This record gives sequence, structure tokens and C-alpha cells, in this order.
Amino acid sequence: MGKIKRRLKIGDIFAINLPDGSCVTGRIMFYTKKQLPLNNEDSKTNQGTWMMTIGGGVYVDIYKDLKQKPDLLISEPLFRGIFISTALLSDGTWEIISNVPVNPQDVEFPQYVISIPPGVGSWFYVRGEVCLSLPGEKGYNQWHGISCKMIMHTDITRFILKYLNLQETKDSLEKMDLRYHPEKNLVYETLGLNPDESYDSFSKRNGYDIGRFF
Repeated sequence: MGKIKRRLKIGDIFAINLPDGSCVTGRIMFYTKKQLPLNNEDSKTNQGTWMMTIGGGVYVDIYKDLKQKPDLLISEPLFRGIFISTALLSDGTWEIISNVPVNPQDVEFPQYVISIPPGVGSWFYVRGEVCLSLPGEKGYNQWHGISCKMIMHTDITRFILKYLNLQETKDSLEKMDLRYHPEKNLVYETLGLNPDESYDSFSKRNGYDIGRFF
């Protein structure tokens, strides 16, 4: 008999088991399928909103503290707003242990540097719904050596091990999320952005309020 598919909810806290028997916990912060349907009006007119509907995954925070048994204590984030598939959550591989309501002001998203259309178009910085134009020529594979493409992760265990310094690996998030790219400040300085500004504040300055999805 196959595993029972679980119904996921925004705010679900879950445990990810690591190879040494310890675990870390995470939390569903934004559930695209339930909060941002594929054919919503904003996604028809805005590239950033449309990109958020792709794949039907969830945006999660992963917390730093290693635990022998999962608990409800939320520690400092290791990752904020990383985009993952619901597969390992739905099938119970990552156990749901509780639910804590999400404050929209705490939600973050990956940050991309992409060309639209891919490979031939102009370059853009994308964070959640906000899509800002970057100066420079169209096309090429990178913008000043930077390209961070949208990826929906299936299993992020290897990245957890790397960024907790538990395992040496070539795996890196730098080509998937500007926040982990060594040249990220070039983008922030070019666009006059504060890299420490919350998504809630950043999106409101650019005409979007994530609170409308909660």
C-alpha cells in the first residue's frame, strides 16, 4: 500500500532527517497552490507574480538548530523562502509536527537574475512579485557574470549539510538564488537596493502587498 498523501497547510512545521540521525525543522511560509492560483488576475499582467505560480510548490524557511528529536522551538533561519516541491511533505517523508500561523511580514522569496525571454531577452532582477529591469545588452547567458535561475527543489538535504558546514560538497545555491551569489552586491548597488530590507517592505514600495494573499 502506498503512502497516504497529506494535506498541507500554511504554517505547517516539519522535520527533515539528516544522515547522522539528527534533524532540522522547517515551516511552510507561502503555499502557491492555495494562496496564488495559476490564473489569478495579477499573474496575467505581471511577470514576477506569474513566476510565483509555476510548479505549484511551497516557499519554506529552514532553521539552523540541529535536533535529536523534532520540537516546536523555532531557531535562527538557515534558509528563508526557499522554493521546494511538496512531494516529500505530502508523502510523509518529512513529518509534519505542528502548525504555527504565518505573519505575512515574515515571508521571504528567492531572488533571481534572469533574461526574459530566456537567453535572448533583457535582464531582470526578480524577488517575489517584483520584477526590476537591469541595464545592459539583451541576451547572453549571464548578466555581468551572474545568472540565478528559478529552481523548484525536490530534496534540499544536501544544501542543509553544506550550509551547516556538516559536509563538504560542490553543491551550491549561488546559481539558483542571488542571496547566495558571491557577486550579489553588484545587482543591489546597480538597482540601489538594500539587501537587508524585508520582502514585505520592498514589495510595498514597488506596489505589491503580500498581505492580500493571507
